[in-house]
Amino acid sequence: MVKIRIYELARELNMNNKTLLEKLKSMGISVGNHMSSLDNQTVAMVKANLFGTKTDAVEITRVKPTVIRRRKKSAKKEPVSAIEITEPVLHPE
Repeated sequence: MVKIRIYELARELNMNNKTLLEKLKSMGISVGNHMSSLDNQTVAMVKANLFGTKTDAVEITRVKPTVIRRRKKSAKKEPVSAIEITEPVLHPE
């Protein structure tokens, strides 16, 4: 079971160590200081409590503006009909 330190979790959540310690104590989780460890279940519970439950919806972010290419639709060409070849025309020399 992987454990994470409170100061690492605070950094991940962009919070101050003291603020996270106060939130943990208000949730009933006994912690000593910012060097205390939390297991994965506790970390998941803390994140769910602080930010609400996460849905499995996909979040789409755009890295750069979208490029839209517009092209003219070409007129449909009629298929070339088979050319009937007749006898070759001979030219006298």
